[in-house]
Amino acid sequence: MPNLRIVSDNAIARAASLVASTTAGGLAAANLASDKKSSVHRAAGMAVTYTATWAEAEPIGCVALPFCNLSPTAQWRVRATSEGSTNNYAKYSESFSNTLWAKQNCTVGTTEGDAAGVKSPSGASVEKFKEAASTAEHYLSQTWAVPANQKVTVSFMVKAAERSLVSLKFDNGANTAAPFAARAFFDLSTGTVAVDVDGGWTFGTVSLGGGWYRIYASRTTTAAGNIVARVTSATLNASNVLVLLYTGTANSGFYIWGAQFEYGALSSYYPNNTSGIATRPTGYIDTWQKGYGYDSGWIAACPAPALRPRGFTAAQAASAYAYGGGACARHWFSEVNASTLIVDVADSGNLQGYIEAACLVTGPVWSPQYNASATSVSVIDRTDVARSSAGDQLADPGTISRKVPVDLRAMPEADRTRFLALVRNSRAYPILLSVFPDHPDLELERDFTVYGRRTKDSDIAYQFAGAYSTTLEIEEI
Repeated sequence: MPNLRIVSDNAIARAASLVASTTAGGLAAANLASDKKSSVHRAAGMAVTYTATWAEAEPIGCVALPFCNLSPTAQWRVRATSEGSTNNYAKYSESFSNTLWAKQNCTVGTTEGDAAGVKSPSGASVEKFKEAASTAEHYLSQTWAVPANQKVTVSFMVKAAERSLVSLKFDNGANTAAPFAARAFFDLSTGTVAVDVDGGWTFGTVSLGGGWYRIYASRTTTAAGNIVARVTSATLNASNVLVLLYTGTANSGFYIWGAQFEYGALSSYYPNNTSGIATRPTGYIDTWQKGYGYDSGWIAACPAPALRPRGFTAAQAASAYAYGGGACARHWFSEVNASTLIVDVADSGNLQGYIEAACLVTGPVWSPQYNASATSVSVIDRTDVARSSAGDQLADPGTISRKVPVDLRAMPEADRTRFLALVRNSRAYPILLSVFPDHPDLELERDFTVYGRRTKDSDIAYQFAGAYSTTLEIEEI
């Protein structure tokens, strides 16, 4: 069984933005960042998407909703990306028929007229590069003004038709922003760089599926000036040598879509641009571009049923967090860096007809070499019991929370030291502790998973824990 796991630094506290796709009334998504289980976010229905973004990428290996009303049938999907913001400076990046794309011995035709049914990787319509029946180079080009000493990347998304050989070639006119006539040949039947001519540029391909490839070139400019980026059809001559200068066959060519001129290395995301500059926001995720570093797919969120305190109906118990009710959704995964976290939740079996959660926890995860040598769970019941003058025992029901002690005896000194460091500030800032994470006994895992603080009774034990074996207690918030 996995050893105990701790999330001691909730990255949600540093999120630049935390939003939900739907909200009921004033129960805002910002409540998910609080340390109060009485402060909740409520969705307007039984599906919701939570999105958190950070100015700088955060390491995360867990996502949890320790107080939520999800049913055992609830599913969720956790996605994370560390992609930064990206600008596309290629104008009319999906409209090569536009006059801003210079054409030499070629024309551009639409899918409907030249290859009905061919779609881009996103499902959009594409265009076809068609060479002319002339002995010359056949190319599209656009000029991009760039500064000196700046890494730049040029890319196009292409798919073979009659031609499966395509080239990227660069001219620079009268300036020295990039080497004149640098070029590479790409074989779209194999997705490889066939020949790289002239130094200074790094060429490559990225497979997009369905026969589509993103061909690209990167370099650092040597001076301010204009880069003239050409995408060119190519062929093999009689000597089996790759050439750009040849007699074309009318209307033969390849499919083209999605040009991108950007600063820096090739990004995994392409934003469509028209006449200006298109920007992909930091950490953007969509349905076709896999710009995220982690995707859990749809999985069970909290398969253990919510506890049902006495006096509550099943529906009421789903959100009776102050009395031991509610569920705990959790997902553990290998640590990734995330500038954006997206959590999709769907709970068609929700007893209350809406999704509700009190806290969202995410961050790096620590686990010791050995699990706690001994542990238990205590129920702290604040019910006030007294006797009346008639001798009757009366009870005023109070709130209920859990307390989990962690015995440090089995921990090596290094793990014990690390554990103490993680819980040091937990009197002020709660930690997520799971003694039996991913245990097949789901109710056991739920009972021993707490989002809480180190108890004041542990203060003395904490002072000696580094030198002696002791027990520290984490009490639910």
